[in-house]
Amino acid sequence: MTAARALNLRAPLRPGPATSAVVTALRTGVPAPGPDRYVAPEIAAAVDLVRDGSLVAAAESVVGPLS
Repeated sequence: MTAARALNLRAPLRPGPATSAVVTALRTGVPAPGPDRYVAPEIAAAVDLVRDGSLVAAAESVVGPLS
């Protein structure tokens, strides 16, 4: 979540294709930063995306299998 936010702050620079795919996948369950709010549910959603392999799958969809 922190790295994705850092990438937002680096605009107009853009991350590589695999990193972009991972951030896009993360944003399916974790919204971009906004007003102050309770973020525990968003942290849990990010953990779920890591655990279920969604973020690795997003990267692999661009670069191929990661071993």
